[in-house]
Amino acid sequence: MSPVTAPRLLELKQPFARRIELISNGVDYEAFQRAAANPRRLPRLDAIRSPLLGYSGHISSRLDLPLLREIALARPDWQFVFAGSEDPRGCEAELTALKAQPNVHFLGVLPVEDVPHFIAACDVCLIPYRINDETRAISSLKLYEYLAAGKPIVSARVPAAEEHSAVVRVAEGKADSWIHHLETALAVRNIPSQIAERQGVAAGNSWTIRVKQIEETIVNAQSNVF
Repeated sequence: MSPVTAPRLLELKQPFARRIELISNGVDYEAFQRAAANPRRLPRLDAIRSPLLGYSGHISSRLDLPLLREIALARPDWQFVFAGSEDPRGCEAELTALKAQPNVHFLGVLPVEDVPHFIAACDVCLIPYRINDETRAISSLKLYEYLAAGKPIVSARVPAAEEHSAVVRVAEGKADSWIHHLETALAVRNIPSQIAERQGVAAGNSWTIRVKQIEETIVNAQSNVF
């Protein structure tokens, strides 16, 4: 039995597997709940004024770096903060151009225990992917982390975001679309009912639930063998 984390991967790999199961990523829901309820200010953010538009995860050519630069130039009052590892291969000039903007900040890799507090400090969270074969096959762990913290999300039109479009704002690949959705997300970021709705979706995708799903899948597979 082979597990995959995204419907596109299931589609691509199914012809080559005797049995394949779709098991999406999950989230340590309690850790992000605790950080949302009792956020700890990170010293690296002290000098950055709000609003904070944050991204947590790998930074590489999978991100639409020129688009991010265009948005940052259009809205110098917004602060864009990136936390995570970097791979400049294939995007070095674009990454350098983005980093040159005064309202763009790169924090590097954070300790695991700081990630929930980084997300809790953000006003809006970003999934700014390019649309390509790689990102169509991603099950975004960060999406559930953002939701568990109760944060509004603006995302590129990738399947993982469209699946949860009731709680994720899906932007087209143009700066004006992103700016519109970001403005709306900022305006409603503190509405309790929307925060609760986002956290409810995350609670339904916790690692506890995923483990139960995996256990049930294994039991079913074994029962079909004997």
